[in-house]
Amino acid sequence: PRPSAQSLSYEIYRRLPNDTDLTIFKRAGAQGIGFAFIGGVRRYHTPRDDLRHLDLGSLQQQGDSVLGTTRALLAAGITPAAGNSTYVDLFAGFLLRWPARLDPALAGLALLLVLFAAWRRVPGDRSAIPVPGDRSSIPGPGDRSRPGPVLAAAAAALLLGPLLGAGGAALTLWLVGLASQPVLLWPAAPELPLLAAAAGASALATAGLGLVAARVGPRAQALGGWLVWSLLAVTAAWVMPGASILFIAPALLAGLGLALARTAGGAAGLATGLGGALAFALWVPLIATLVEALGLTPWLV
Repeated sequence: PRPSAQSLSYEIYRRLPNDTDLTIFKRAGAQGIGFAFIGGVRRYHTPRDDLRHLDLGSLQQQGDSVLGTTRALLAAGITPAAGNSTYVDLFAGFLLRWPARLDPALAGLALLLVLFAAWRRVPGDRSAIPVPGDRSSIPGPGDRSRPGPVLAAAAAALLLGPLLGAGGAALTLWLVGLASQPVLLWPAAPELPLLAAAAGASALATAGLGLVAARVGPRAQALGGWLVWSLLAVTAAWVMPGASILFIAPALLAGLGLALARTAGGAAGLATGLGGALAFALWVPLIATLVEALGLTPWLV
């Protein structure tokens, strides 16, 4: 009833050096569904990896998942899969999915939409080339975006944003360390320091990219950012298809809106906001999963 799944998990699973019981069946050519849960990584395959440390809530959740999946497959009729799918859930409300073979085409479409939006003439674009003979400071309907501001914004999104984010996180953790000495690693409760680091990273990166947007204009900043995002979508579609939906879906939404926007304001800003909101909805739930998978949550000993 509350689907929580993403094809990124399968991409990670098939790259892990360890196997599961399903591996033997897959080698024999059988299809199946593997069920497992993570956590307590320090006890994994140690003498403490025993029933006393088994989380009964996780065990119950796994049983519910197996039973619910079995009933759903029986009701729908179990048939061999025609191929892999790319999928992700939205807040466990519904599953967004499509055949994995469409990943390159959809990623390419997102890139083309962003490039088309950057090429087309849009009135009110501050980064546009003025029409010959037009001496006004406000570009007119015949203006076309210059590549320079868009590329500058793309470089800022690709390089400046991550660098400032890393710097903001490091600075925040350093300040937290000063206030909490001599405890510096917070092994029992890392959540608050990590949230503080994320806030510091976001604040500094947003401030830096805001300065860039003030120079190149909001539309060029949006086009540059989504150009980088769509290029990441194309790369993921070829290198790690299961992760590509995390890039493709927001880039498609934003690219379509930017390509259809008639002005540099309103609709373009709405398209960027909707694409960003979808990216936020897809990526933020991964934080808790990664923290759990990497063993950063408090562990019982």
